[in-house]
Amino acid sequence: MASVFYQAVDNSIVKALFQCDNKTGYYTFDTNGKTVVSEIAGAPSVYKETGLAAVKLESPGEYQLHYHDEQRLVNLLSSTNETDWHYNGPVSLMSLDNTALASVHTGSTNISVIWPHRGDYGITVANFKEDNEDKWSLESFPSPFPRSGLTNNSDARDFASRAGEPPPLDPPSSWESWQVNLSIAANLDSQLSVFYIGEDAQLHEYLQQTNGSWIQQASPGANKWPKADDQFGRSAAASPPNFDDMWIYYESGNDVVELYRDRRGLWKDAQITRLTTARNVDPDSGSNGNDGSSGTSSSSEAGETENLTRGAKIGIGIGASVGVLVIAIATWFLLRKRRQTTATTETHEPPELQDTGKVELSDTAKFELSDTAKFELSDTARYELPGDSSFQTS
Repeated sequence: MASVFYQAVDNSIVKALFQCDNKTGYYTFDTNGKTVVSEIAGAPSVYKETGLAAVKLESPGEYQLHYHDEQRLVNLLSSTNETDWHYNGPVSLMSLDNTALASVHTGSTNISVIWPHRGDYGITVANFKEDNEDKWSLESFPSPFPRSGLTNNSDARDFASRAGEPPPLDPPSSWESWQVNLSIAANLDSQLSVFYIGEDAQLHEYLQQTNGSWIQQASPGANKWPKADDQFGRSAAASPPNFDDMWIYYESGNDVVELYRDRRGLWKDAQITRLTTARNVDPDSGSNGNDGSSGTSSSSEAGETENLTRGAKIGIGIGASVGVLVIAIATWFLLRKRRQTTATTETHEPPELQDTGKVELSDTAKFELSDTAKFELSDTARYELPGDSSFQTS
């Protein structure tokens, strides 16, 4: 089963369940699996253009879902089973001008959530520790907040510089805090990597160091990190537990590309994803490896892809190598295509998924991936998807 979190037209946050056919990779909507989690949890409000970031914890049915309220504060909903949801209050008392969110599970109940900070401080990182009296500790990079020890209970004024205090350092490269989108992954040692696509349409990475500092990483080149289609475009990251492997996805050359970093920290050449296969990106091609086909050229594939974007069957086409199955984070990109493509054939959507807003995936299924050797992701596979203020599926 896969859980899809989305924002409905009434601004509520809904969890829908999909059943996976592990042979084909296609998902079918479970008509009995719709839960209005914001209503059950008693969330006081939900911002009309909220971001969403969900993680699944280690126990069955345990989720943490981050979103924005009407004051554009990052808030938390959590569950202990598939239907029992609770409102846990704000993660931060800072009001934000960008609703990009990303989160990752780093083991046990430990979670890290990131968002763009207002002004020049760059990226805020909120770390959840169950044993802390104040559950969330907050920091920022590349410019640290003017005072340390900030938590979910700190006054919003404590995050800004005061008269006589040093101004923030330079912001991240190719950065606009109100436009950027973020993604996050973690390795086996819970070391965080934060990714974003900048104003230059290039992928950027900051890597957390053992001393808590953050260092910007050099690009491995166009073969491995091709240029994105859009400035500040969306990206998604996946980092399965018990492995140091990492996958990044974004749009390049009118396709979804897959970047893969192996357990030695080496990036492989980027792949263009298809419904069932992946192939290398051609860095000399004007379309970053697109051979002219849209991925929906045949009538059967076109019909399937249209169904994907309409939500009737969420068949997912991410390949880590030729002939592999699927991974659920691709749904976010495929749904986004709906904004860009005019429907040419009638499809039949589940009414629960019509006219929805933000979408966030959290997985309980097993997915097969392969590089040179195949392994199966566990039920607690770590991945994240960003929420953003412009993504609409209607």
